[in-house]
Amino acid sequence: MKMYASVDAYLAGAPTDKRAALKKLRAAIKAAAPKATESISYGVPTFKLDGHPLVGFGMATAHCTFYLMSYAAMRSQAIALKGYELGKGSIQFPADKRALLEKLRALVAKGVPDATSSIKWGVPFYQRNGKDVCALASFKDHVAINFFASPSALADPGKKLEGGGKSSRMLKVRSANDIDAASIQRWLKAAAASS
Repeated sequence: MKMYASVDAYLAGAPTDKRAALKKLRAAIKAAAPKATESISYGVPTFKLDGHPLVGFGMATAHCTFYLMSYAAMRSQAIALKGYELGKGSIQFPADKRALLEKLRALVAKGVPDATSSIKWGVPFYQRNGKDVCALASFKDHVAINFFASPSALADPGKKLEGGGKSSRMLKVRSANDIDAASIQRWLKAAAASS
């Protein structure tokens, strides 16, 4: 486990998507408990009030975690926490998907600068010459970019793309580490060329 000297250092070492979510959580904790002090305890940011642990937060590969230092407090909020993965004193939640979508949007703008966008089925689609090139979508545990091209046009030696259709493949992105800019640019160019 990597040790951090401060909460700021912990956040600086977090992937972009998790950093955004944890910064929001940190701000909410500070607003709710302005007299709490923060430090690193057991390798994660922890807030103490009057010298007693109050809450903390952390990150894992596929999620962020909010630690409540009171099991009774968690039990009292059982209904509000329905749908979250819970531990005895922790609540797991997804990283900030907006940060991932922004990175993907920037790659689309760079890879297909003449693409126009529209909303279809509630998600942004990017077209070139009136034909779909790609679409972005957000799901419960990931975001995705769908490339509209035949599988043979989308070289994928690392087997990162999913799907079985004749005219598209999807890349699931769960964290910033899943964004391989070079491959995404290659797939965007292939999809744009087939549009």
